[in-house]
Amino acid sequence: MPHITSMERIGREIGLREGELRGQRAMLRRLIQARFGTVPEALGRQIDAADEERLGELADRLGAASSLDELDVEPGGPE
Repeated sequence: MPHITSMERIGREIGLREGELRGQRAMLRRLIQARFGTVPEALGRQIDAADEERLGELADRLGAASSLDELDVEPGGPE
């Protein structure tokens, strides 16, 4: 295994976290679209700005939601 510096290791960890968030956001959008047919613009902005905790909250709500209104989306952007 090649030697990597601490800066390279930090960069790799940051990249992995960003990739995981990107994947979580994409999956949440896909699930919302499959369930409700569309991802409203305001919800899309919330998803794009969400951290891991917020994405988890939205995913939990999605599991029990029978409408997009139940996701508590605030018009105009992130909470």
